[in-house]
This record gives sequence, structure tokens and C-alpha cells, in this order.
Amino acid sequence: MIQLAKGIVYLHEKNVIHRDLKTDNLLLYDNCRTVKICDFGTVKEIATNNTANTGTPYYMAPEVAISGKYDTKCDVYSFGIIFWEVMSRMKPFYHLGDIPPLTLQNKVSKGDRPLVSDIQSFRGSDTIIKLIKTCWHAKLHKRATMEQVIKTLACDNLDDVILEREPFATGTFAHFYRAKWNTKHDERTIAAKICSYSIHREVLRVKDLLLLGHDNIVTLFGIFEDYYKGALLLMEYADCGSLENVLHENEKKRNYSYRDALNWMHQCVKGMAYLHEKKVIHRRLRPSKLLLMNDFQTLKISILGLTCWSLVLDKNNIPEYIAPETKLTEMTDVYSIGIILWEVMSRKKPFLKMKFLDIEDVVKKGARPDLKDANIFENSEPIKDLITGCWHSDPQKRPTMKDLILSLGDILLSE
Repeated sequence: MIQLAKGIVYLHEKNVIHRDLKTDNLLLYDNCRTVKICDFGTVKEIATNNTANTGTPYYMAPEVAISGKYDTKCDVYSFGIIFWEVMSRMKPFYHLGDIPPLTLQNKVSKGDRPLVSDIQSFRGSDTIIKLIKTCWHAKLHKRATMEQVIKTLACDNLDDVILEREPFATGTFAHFYRAKWNTKHDERTIAAKICSYSIHREVLRVKDLLLLGHDNIVTLFGIFEDYYKGALLLMEYADCGSLENVLHENEKKRNYSYRDALNWMHQCVKGMAYLHEKKVIHRRLRPSKLLLMNDFQTLKISILGLTCWSLVLDKNNIPEYIAPETKLTEMTDVYSIGIILWEVMSRKKPFLKMKFLDIEDVVKKGARPDLKDANIFENSEPIKDLITGCWHSDPQKRPTMKDLILSLGDILLSE
């Protein structure tokens, strides 16, 4: 249901109302772990006065049936009906018998809804019932938003998550554990991050990140409050480690091809373009934040540093990747991409021989890593042009992430 809610949010952000959400229009993939919305024959662009009675009566919001005027909240109503159906495994309004569609619409407009007593009882079901009722509320302004739905569903119980005894990584404010998550369909390995109480309230702002969903962004499954006097965050586990591990930290460095490097960076800029579309600036891009999965074929960007550690000044931690300008914009991330791209093409750490405290000053004066070092692959001149463009001193002269998608895509096609 979280996946469905995220899909509806995406449609609404694109100014699209589905208008005919129902279980028949929800397709399952990946051994029933992925749901996708289909059948857009009745979609309509959001307008001030949308009209026309359309959709399936069992899932149709009362305002559509009564006046034909509606907004995005009609999809929220349909979501509530679908949610009830999933939790009860019953057909909506079965208790009314086989009645004509117009009769059903009349009953719905007068307040009839599926029986919440049919929802299976379990720990947390009271929260689910309350959420469903809010979604199908007769008054539009009292219905939940899809964003509220996502945040509510993400805060479930921990009964099916088992953490390993020892963390696989430790930071100043957090410990990272591998964990087993027993879902209804299988057991999967995920990562669990326990943040200390000292930044507990700051961490809880991460709930906004639950709304993000992209193939190249690490999925955040849920956030749990007041766990060991802190916060627990559950996310995808990167079984292949980070790009930092591949480039520098393995005892026997893993070999990778020019095409591998291009593919990783292409995925990276696609994920960053998505974040920038959402008005999100990462600020902390570096190889350790780029995680690898699927036998090193998939790269995903870790986004937790966006808010969890915002109490710590970035420039005191990662000056090698920080742009020289003081104003924070999307171009700040583009500068970081340039440094990472150089690092992938050189397999060296930027400013390695410089003192930590001196890096910020020399970068402001125009110093950059030696471009001649980006030479571990032949025919990499086009990449060098991209690198110099990304780390240009003038942010306005740097390419956008969308520009980089096209440029790296063209180079990939030529290989």
C-alpha cells in the first residue's frame, strides 16, 4: 500500500488524477513484492473544475457521483476502498447485495461505506482502520493526503525485524546493523540504522524522505520512534558495499571496466536529477554515499545524510567534495559529481597529499585534482570535458544533472 500511495503521489505531482483506481488496475511484479498502477484510460489533468462522472461505482468518491466535480482527493477515496479490500479480502459493498450502480452511488453519497468490522484484527489494525476512514471521509478537506498516508504506514511495528547482534558499521551518531525482515512473501536482508538520542528529533525529519522513490535512490522502508532512546531507520541493504569500497578499500581491488564506471555515474546523475526535481539538494555526495547492489550493476544514492546529520557542518567533514561557493544550490551537487567522476576515472582520492584544513582554501583559489590522473581508461577525453565542466568555479557554467544524463548516455551508447 505504501508503493501504491507513492505512485498516486507521483501522478498528482504531475498534475494527473487517475479517477479509476481499483484493484483490477494494480499489477503485481517481482514475486508479488512490487505493485504498479495501470489503465490510464480515464486519467485527467488537474484543473479547477474537473467534471464528468467516470470510474467504477464501487471505488468512486461520492463527490464524483453527486456533482461530477472533483480533485485529487477522489483518488484518496479510492485508495481507502482499496485498502479496506486488501485488509478484509472482501469485495467492497458486498453487504449491500447485487444493487444497480445508481443505487449504490446514492447510498455512498448518504454515507454508506464497506464494513470496517471485516478488517482482519492484528496489532496496529486500529491505526489502519482510522486511516481508511480518514481516506474515505465524506468531506474532502478531512480526507488524508497521500503524503500523510505514507508517513502513517511507514511507522509500523518491529515484530518481523530481527537485528544482528553486532553492527557492521559505526558512526559518531549512529550504528548500522544487518537485519532480517520477515514479510508475508519472503525473508529479506535489510539495513537498520539506530541513531542516538542526541539527534533523535533531527532524525525524525527524515519522514519526509519516505515520499522519495526512484530506482537509483536507496529505499527507506520505515522509521520507528523511541527505540533504545533514539530512532530506528530501516532501508535497503547494499550487499556489494559502497563505491568507496570498490575504489579504495578492498584488499584486492575489484577490477571494473570503463563501461562499468560510465554506467555507475549515469545511474548516479539520474538519481540526483530526481532529487533536484523534488527540490532536494544532497550536500554530502561522495563515494561512500553511493551504494552498490545487484552484483555491482546497480548504484543507489544514500539520502539519510540529508537530514540526519544536518547538525554537523558539512565543510568540517568532507571538504574534498564541497564546492567553493558559499550559496547552496543544485550546482553544489554538480561540483561533487565532478570530483567523484574524476575519482572513478583515476582510482585516486582527491587532494590526498593535502592537509585536511587547507583543502577548502585552495579550492576557493581554483585548485582541483590533477586531470591527468583520470587516465586509467583509454578514450576518456569526453569524460575529462565533463569533469572540468562540473567543477567549474562559476556555478552558472556547470551542467545540470539532466545535461549530464544526456552526455553520459551518449558516451555509453558510443561504447
